[in-house]
Amino acid sequence: MISENLKLAVKKANLVVKEVAELSGVSKGTIDNWLSESKNKTPRAYDLYAVCKALNITMEQAVDGDAGIEYVLSIFHLSQELTPQEQAIIMAYRQMTDKAKDFALRQFQITYEHETAREVIESAELQALSGIEDFKDSLKTNRQKIPKK
Repeated sequence: MISENLKLAVKKANLVVKEVAELSGVSKGTIDNWLSESKNKTPRAYDLYAVCKALNITMEQAVDGDAGIEYVLSIFHLSQELTPQEQAIIMAYRQMTDKAKDFALRQFQITYEHETAREVIESAELQALSGIEDFKDSLKTNRQKIPKK
């Protein structure tokens, strides 16, 4: 499906693949692979983004109807929402061994649970302090109501 959509976009833009490659910065061979129905290559999201921009179409238009590539597209959009620090963490994670990944995930889970527990404790402390202040206020009010002898 993507090959058909891109072929149509190239034709509508009145360009040849070499020109699309120059405009997008994606190699001609890579674009040729996408356009070849027999190769059925899944594009990398950033490369697809660059080609779509060069062709003046959206990525959604390029992948219309291709569920596998729509998934890649959803990951691309998510990656645009990540901060540079979050992206660096993900890239570092991808380079880890499986054993290191397991360790990192356990540490992340422990930290998350610790932070969640701390938030619960802080909330309980605030409620308790608020209750103490209410109690003090009620004592003051009651003392004022008690007649002096």
